[in-house]
Amino acid sequence: MLEAFLTGTYLNPRQARLAALLGARGRRASERSVGIPDDLVTAMNAAEGLHQVAHVLAKRLGDGYFHKFEAQSFKSYSRSADRVLGGLDGKCDTSRIYHFRAGFGGDSVVAARNRGMLTVCDHSIADPRELAIVLNDPLLPGRGIWPSVLRDIETADRVLVNSGYVRESLVAHGVSLDRIFVAHTPVEMDLLRHFEVPERSENARVSVLFAGTLEYRKGVDTYLSAARAMGESGLEWGLVGDWSAGAEQGAAVPSFMTHRGKLPRRLLMKTLASTDVFVFPSRAEGSARIVAEALAAGCWVVTTREAGSVVRDGVDGQIVSANDPDAVRRAISMYVKSPSLRLAKRRRESAAYAQASLSEDAYLGSVVSAYETSV
Repeated sequence: MLEAFLTGTYLNPRQARLAALLGARGRRASERSVGIPDDLVTAMNAAEGLHQVAHVLAKRLGDGYFHKFEAQSFKSYSRSADRVLGGLDGKCDTSRIYHFRAGFGGDSVVAARNRGMLTVCDHSIADPRELAIVLNDPLLPGRGIWPSVLRDIETADRVLVNSGYVRESLVAHGVSLDRIFVAHTPVEMDLLRHFEVPERSENARVSVLFAGTLEYRKGVDTYLSAARAMGESGLEWGLVGDWSAGAEQGAAVPSFMTHRGKLPRRLLMKTLASTDVFVFPSRAEGSARIVAEALAAGCWVVTTREAGSVVRDGVDGQIVSANDPDAVRRAISMYVKSPSLRLAKRRRESAAYAQASLSEDAYLGSVVSAYETSV
């Protein structure tokens, strides 16, 4: 179906192999390569450069500069996409769908409409106006990238989101339900193949883990509060991730809890496969990938509706209210007291469910439905 692929910095296979030799930053750049034929790719390096500058300035000069440069990065991308679409005449005359990420559309959405294309805005986090409420930051929707995101959502013919929670947040802030389609982001199958659901002894210590960026939005404070309330309790408590800027609360980590920084993907997968209970009490997500991976590893997942997961309450884990450490504590205690939940059979069934629900085929079917359903 693809006739043109517009993106930020993108390396061809040869460049990706070379970049992988240049350390962690080069490896991250090399991992962007997804096997698309080079002649379909237009890389917008200027926009990517502004994005990278924004992150450097944020560390040195604070968030104000970050928001300014990040907004300019999105505008640069949309202007470049506008020019590319204007030059497609004669090359992609059959193109009928313009699928773009929220915030990156801008003027290019108008160009696509002028070509008679259906515009599909891909949005992967809660509505910015909902984030403003959750984070107690009423100025958020008017700052940085968010005005561009909101404009794209309002302008597009259809909005593709990655969870029912994101859909609910958009509807709550006035977006028409019939324009919104849900496609859960798939978990990479090559990673899933490394999951091995281990046999666990009924007498083994139960391991409990939170992984992700350590910040208020993701509920790490709720997790730590639940852990402190329970104490060691014969459990193996773990924390994986780096503190976000302005949220460095390392001293709040209980002494009985093992804390490791951000792990390479393969090692994180191995850690999940040996974890019993994964806790992610997020206040607002799109659809947290780490929750999907924990489910695919067979963990008993304690999370929130706001995490946007496919976890079945009472079957694969428990859905608890955000901001409720006591609910997290009760959910962990229930697992500890229920030997049947620790059976490898339950873990394998949850893993199989996740792998079927979050496969690339399932995602493709949902996306094509968004393209083809009459509105």
